[in-house]
Order: sequence, then C-alpha cells, then structure tokens
Amino acid sequence: MTEPSADPQRPAARSAFAVAAFFALTPAFAVGGAIGLPVLMALAGLAAVRPDLLKQAIENNKILLGLFAALLAWLSVTALWSPWDGTTFVKAPATAALGLLFASATTRPHLARLSLAGALAALVVLTIMLTVEAVWDSPLNRGAAPSVSAFQLNQSPARGAVVMLALTWPALAWLIATRAGWRWPAAAIIVASVGFVSVQFGQLSTAFGLVVGGLFF
Repeated sequence: MTEPSADPQRPAARSAFAVAAFFALTPAFAVGGAIGLPVLMALAGLAAVRPDLLKQAIENNKILLGLFAALLAWLSVTALWSPWDGTTFVKAPATAALGLLFASATTRPHLARLSLAGALAALVVLTIMLTVEAVWDSPLNRGAAPSVSAFQLNQSPARGAVVMLALTWPALAWLIATRAGWRWPAAAIIVASVGFVSVQFGQLSTAFGLVVGGLFF
C-alpha cells in the first residue's frame, strides 16, 4: 500500500500566510521603532521558504549572491574596529541572510501579487499611524512607553518613517500597474502623505531619500 502524497498546496498556503502576517504586523512594529522588524522578517522568511525553489534560486543567482556574501563578510570585519560594543558581526549577516530568504519567497509568481498588495496596505496603515504620531505628539509610543524620554519618543517614529520610505516605491509601482481608474488620485494622496511624514521627527534624511527615490522612479 502506497503512502498518500503530500499536498502540494500546503507549502504554498504556508508561504502566503507568512507573507500576509509579515505585512499585517509591519506597521505596528515600525511605528514603535522597528526594533523587532528584522526578526519578524527573518521568521517570515523561514516560514515562507521552499527548499526546492531555494536551491533553484541560488543556482540562478550565484554571482549576485557571491557579491552579497562578500559585502556581508566586509560588514562583519568592520566590527573589529567599530566603537559599537555588540555582536553585530553575527546579527547582521544572519538577519540579512534570513531576509534574503523572505525576499526570494515574495518574488515567486504566486506570491508576488500578495506581497505587493501587502506592501501597499502596510504603507497606508503605517503612514496614517506616523501622521497621528507627528500631529498629536506621539500618543501611540507615549501610551506604550510613558516613562521614556522625549528623545526616545521622537526616535521611534523616525525609524518607522525609514520603513515607510522602503515600502513607498514598490507599493506605488504596483498601485499604478493595476490600471485602476482611481490609481492616480490614490497615488497622489499617498505621495503627499509620505512627503508630510518624511519631514517630521527631525530626520531630513528621510525627505532626501524620498526625493532621490522619486527622481529614479
């Protein structure tokens, strides 16, 4: 008697759930300072990985992966003279490698649309939350950590704005590519909202990144 074959839809469903969960949780993690966001991405990458497809992706991108590995090695070496007292030389390569697993999963054909839609939804929610933080003096972070200093309260949404910037252009590209009749008004509202947030929290580098990204979009 032969054993029943594994359901091929289970890995795909697991991957889709991992990607959807990541983007659903991203706004909350990001507005609080994005401290746990790399771990969240790493866990999502592990849950979404397909060993058979991963092997194929590695074989098809050996040169790029080699360059990526060289950059990670150099990053680890710089920890020898860095004033930062921590295990960055271990954490950064591990997080980057696991993040690469997540990136590999999100580009697969059956997950690409879900990933881009998730990025757009996360961008909209995160932008709203950061706008609330900017206009009403960080009520979300203040409520979560009432005893922290004003500087720390400002730094958390500032780091969240960087995550917002990373989501902006792929989400806008997908929105425009949908060819929906409302795509241009929606894109204009998103760009205006992102532009407003980018000049808040005393981090003009975010605004600079938005402008440079727009030039190459």
